[in-house]
Amino acid sequence: MSGEGKTFISSNIAKTLAISGHKVAYIGTDFRFPKFHEVIDLPEGSNTIGFTNYIMNPDINIKDVIYREKSEDPLDVIPPGVIPPNPSGLLMNDRVQTMFKYLEENYDYIVVDTAPVSLVTDTLLISKLADLTVYVVKENFSDKRLLSIPEKYYVDGRLVNMAVLLNYASTNMGGAYGYGYGYGAKK
Repeated sequence: MSGEGKTFISSNIAKTLAISGHKVAYIGTDFRFPKFHEVIDLPEGSNTIGFTNYIMNPDINIKDVIYREKSEDPLDVIPPGVIPPNPSGLLMNDRVQTMFKYLEENYDYIVVDTAPVSLVTDTLLISKLADLTVYVVKENFSDKRLLSIPEKYYVDGRLVNMAVLLNYASTNMGGAYGYGYGYGAKK
């Protein structure tokens, strides 16, 4: 669901890989309610020409929608672009495959920020192109009942190599079993 930290986490994964010296492409594919422009500095903010523009307009070249983030470590970003009338239909366009093929040939890693998987089918369409899926849940925010959705997708093989990431976990153990480590001596 919205607010669990998918954009925050995916942007940090992309930036960490770039800092490590890898050539990284970071793509925004949440075409319905994009937050991409909130974590990435784009030339025209949320109005920056991006992935949807490329898919809908055959005159736009892949390189026309790739931007270099202004930082010391090179990170190429592809913003979502304009909000289209039919995002799911757009993701079935052959130009999506063309984009990913180009990125696979030119980058070490491709990190994709997607729409919430439980709300729309968009993410399931993109997941067919993935090597790994990170399913984000946020402590004291995500509805635990909705965890049956990723479980079903995992069992059915619809989300590839799925990992679940717990975001915003508190350090308060609250009497639960756990392991702690620290420094200090009592006098």
